[in-house]
Amino acid sequence: MSQAAFSIPMIRQTEHTAARMLRGHRFAPLKDGWLLVYENREEAPHDGLVDELCIVMTADGDVRARILRKGRRAGTWDLLAGNADQELDVALTWAAKVDAIVPFDPTPEQMAALQRVR
Repeated sequence: MSQAAFSIPMIRQTEHTAARMLRGHRFAPLKDGWLLVYENREEAPHDGLVDELCIVMTADGDVRARILRKGRRAGTWDLLAGNADQELDVALTWAAKVDAIVPFDPTPEQMAALQRVR
């Protein structure tokens, strides 16, 4: 196998860097518990996020990971998940592109601590 002629970028961290734990199996082969790293700036969704895996907040306050597409009605977005039904024409409060996916296998103690945070 030949060596690649580039370096692997490190995960950029700023005061806005955040992570959400993937829950469920909607994005197989990504696993339940893996971390989705993004910049939590709570900015309105824009065309640059089309076809990107994003963390989004819906107008009713639900936060989830989805792939974005333009909705059919003005100001709405279609939300896609690999193994789930797509949601059409959803109003979003904000969206942020996922910058990194980090495999994470939490210990029972870490899971218990995460459950307390909810």
